[in-house]
Amino acid sequence: MKILNPFVLTLATVTMMVGQSFAFEIIQLSDNSYNDLHVWMAGDWVVWRAKDGNPAETMLYDGNAVSQLSKDTPSGGWYANDKPHTDGQSVVWMGYYGNYDIIQWNDTGSTKLSTTSGHERNPRVSGSNVVWQREVSGLYRVYFHDGSTITQLSDNTYDNRGPRVSGSNAVWRGLKNDQGDVLFYDGSTVEQLAAGDMNEGSPQVDGSTIVWPGHDGNDWEIFRYDILTEQITQLTDNGEVSVHFEQLGVSTC
Repeated sequence: MKILNPFVLTLATVTMMVGQSFAFEIIQLSDNSYNDLHVWMAGDWVVWRAKDGNPAETMLYDGNAVSQLSKDTPSGGWYANDKPHTDGQSVVWMGYYGNYDIIQWNDTGSTKLSTTSGHERNPRVSGSNVVWQREVSGLYRVYFHDGSTITQLSDNTYDNRGPRVSGSNAVWRGLKNDQGDVLFYDGSTVEQLAAGDMNEGSPQVDGSTIVWPGHDGNDWEIFRYDILTEQITQLTDNGEVSVHFEQLGVSTC
């Protein structure tokens, strides 16, 4: 078995032949002397961070060619452009301009979505909607950009981290005294999905489905919420640890 260099980006494609075996094709997307990390994919698009000196850059493979999306030269060295994410239509990432700001790119060019004095981190995009967390007075708040307006989704006395978005639905984890809660925004209102003493981990959302790990007092199990029926279902009930998953895309971070 050949072990691939972890800092050289490769793309494996699988073709399903009915009644025949699988056909695999591996495409090497980068071939350089620096590190390519923090990879994410959606559809034909693959994005990653390339450390090509100072600063790091945001790269895109659109199914045909590789291009550099970050054009500015902000300060910040290694982390100048970081944590890219794509939905296959646009790309978002963190750009360092004295503070981390959120940058969005599509076929019309790049736009800085945020210009505040606090750090903006961990963006996610779905269509025209982008979510991220902003540092305010030492705590993180979740913000939602609908293509024209920025809305603050969380306003409380504890940390709000790991926002995810699918369409107009957004989810994140609220952390109070090391106890996690799953919070859900449906495009108009915010609600806490799972009340009680259980510690909930970081949620994921896809369409009308939300999933997250929750600690039942013994170990971590997986829970599912159906937005349409407003029902929570426990998917696992075993003695094994069930955490750390990404429902959308493929990421190394």
